[in-house]
Amino acid sequence: MNLTDMIQMERKFDRDVIQDKKIRWSPEERLFNAYVSLDVELSELANTVEWFKVWKDNRGQKTEAGKTHEETVLSEYVDAMSFFFNIANQNKWTYLLLISDDEMADFAKKPMTISLNKVFLSLKLMISKSLFSHKLEDFKHAWHLFIKFGLVDLKLSWDDIEEEFVKKNIENVERQENNY
Repeated sequence: MNLTDMIQMERKFDRDVIQDKKIRWSPEERLFNAYVSLDVELSELANTVEWFKVWKDNRGQKTEAGKTHEETVLSEYVDAMSFFFNIANQNKWTYLLLISDDEMADFAKKPMTISLNKVFLSLKLMISKSLFSHKLEDFKHAWHLFIKFGLVDLKLSWDDIEEEFVKKNIENVERQENNY
């Protein structure tokens, strides 16, 4: 599995949901929906990791039923990733998401981030600028920051990310088939 395959899986899933649910919206509204969804998923990821909850003694323990904290973080990360794919598919920006194995290895070697708050806010700013200012470079930079955030700051492996993405895609297809 590679990024191109993952992007294609997301494209097919999105297309099937729109057709099956008979969703009728303008291209602009569909894109806005994807951006809102990405924003929400990034917030859910932050809420799961809990780095900002300095008032809590037991930060980083949040889990989904039947999952470890690490599995929950991975699941939330992949949820956000799917909306990066969705936005790229809609804007025909998928080429911005392609990362070579060497680039991926370089991301994994970067130092951990000192301020996850800054990473989170930077992601949101760049993503918003890509929508409202139509800045492709902001979207690409946000994507690269997101990948580095996952590999380095969250200590996720690319193999685990790919595996979880495929698993979630299959689950999402099954949910749709069962009138989710």
